[in-house]
Amino acid sequence: MKELSQFAKKHNIPTAQTVMGYSTMKKDDPYFLGAIGGFGGKAPNDFMKKTDLAIAIGTKLADFTTGSWTNFENPNFKLVSINVSRFDANKHMAQSIVGDAKVCIQDLTVALGSWRASDEWYKKSRSAVKSWNNYLDKESGPTNQKLPSYAHVAGAVYRKSDPSDIAVTAAGGLVGEVLQVWRPRELNTHETEWGFSCMSYEISGALGIKMANPKKEVIAFVGDGSYLLYNSDIYSSVLTNHKLIIVVCDNGGHAVINRLQLYKGGKEFNCLFESSKVQNIKKIDFAKHAESLGAKEAVSKFKKIDKKEAKGY
Repeated sequence: MKELSQFAKKHNIPTAQTVMGYSTMKKDDPYFLGAIGGFGGKAPNDFMKKTDLAIAIGTKLADFTTGSWTNFENPNFKLVSINVSRFDANKHMAQSIVGDAKVCIQDLTVALGSWRASDEWYKKSRSAVKSWNNYLDKESGPTNQKLPSYAHVAGAVYRKSDPSDIAVTAAGGLVGEVLQVWRPRELNTHETEWGFSCMSYEISGALGIKMANPKKEVIAFVGDGSYLLYNSDIYSSVLTNHKLIIVVCDNGGHAVINRLQLYKGGKEFNCLFESSKVQNIKKIDFAKHAESLGAKEAVSKFKKIDKKEAKGY
């Protein structure tokens, strides 16, 4: 949103985004820090730990955003919270401003007048963002691994995508990986349902986004678990002529849930096909399944992804 960029520029304030608020600022904006919180990057999270004042705009300040409040370590930290919800605006002993985000930003900039944050703070933010971007480019670049990571998948698609293409995620590990790699080149080009980690929103949500943005390509990143839970809106997209690009990452089951079981000290329980109690499970050909619903296996704009990048898709 242009008002946010104008506010940041006038007052020299580095600006981070929540998962749900991502792509409200372009990656090339000189005040863009990137995503904050549990899925956030090193640059914005490090800066949040040092800041003595944060202005929270339209966020509920939930645990994934605040890092269960570990993101704000400065003993002199103060919080200003702008929100249409009085309940959310008053969280964490904030100085609350109840109202519309755009209107409140406009009023706040009038109240601040010519005040600007220090240039030293700003310059450090630029250096931190550059280092983090270099790391992301390296880790999401082409790979010789037998199977690509989520970051490699997101990176390969991102490099071949157009700036106006919209990325959609919802559940599992893809939310965090795509959030980091898909640095917005245009506003409103990243969408996720992360309030409840809503599995299977990826395809149905992408269809709704395509209906609202018929001239843009909409790319849904989905794991095989979410795909199997709900895929029938592929047929809806074909019937209504709303083309989607769907990237399915085959993990052999609900891999993130399986990982959580193990990390919490438990044992695997029917999350992965290979370790489930069901015998003689047949491997699913996801491309053929989607084709049976009317989808095409290949998408022309991504045919140029070379074999090295496409290995394992």
